[in-house]
Amino acid sequence: MTADLEVHINRMFPNSIEFEETPIEVSGSFGIILYNHGGPCHVYLHLSDELADFAHMGVSNRFLKDRENVRLDVKVGEGAPETEGVIKIVTGHGSETAYSNVVVRDARDTRGQIKIDERLSIPKPKIVDSDPVVPTGKIPLIALMMVAVTMAAASLAIIQNWVIIIGTIVIALGVYIAYQMIKR
Repeated sequence: MTADLEVHINRMFPNSIEFEETPIEVSGSFGIILYNHGGPCHVYLHLSDELADFAHMGVSNRFLKDRENVRLDVKVGEGAPETEGVIKIVTGHGSETAYSNVVVRDARDTRGQIKIDERLSIPKPKIVDSDPVVPTGKIPLIALMMVAVTMAAASLAIIQNWVIIIGTIVIALGVYIAYQMIKR
């Protein structure tokens, strides 16, 4: 039954205040959602004495940035009596004011028993990554790369020609690229 109070700011004209639905009925803590449809503005909120006796709102004023949407929480204490109250909303430093009625119902009458599955208290087993560093399907490719590097190094040591040196660099670069592809 707990509903949020949805408030539209700056939708019709600068500093305008509109409610999605009023009055709202709540059976415990609820939220005030401020939808800013225009430029930046300050919004001031005030709980009437009937609500302030057992409800608490952490933030009574809020600066809304351009097109920012914010949810403010109103905490209703345990054992709050059934009552009606008003939330006052002011924008434009007092140029616009609107009121929304809030009906607080007894939470014990509206809240049903929630059953919690006992399996939720059992932690899930930790999955250990048992994959080897190099996948088994890529071992022949790695062996071929090692043979290519060995042959290039041996040719360079025996022939000592600048063409072989360039070829060895190209092979080493190819091996490095192949290694990077294997890692993925």
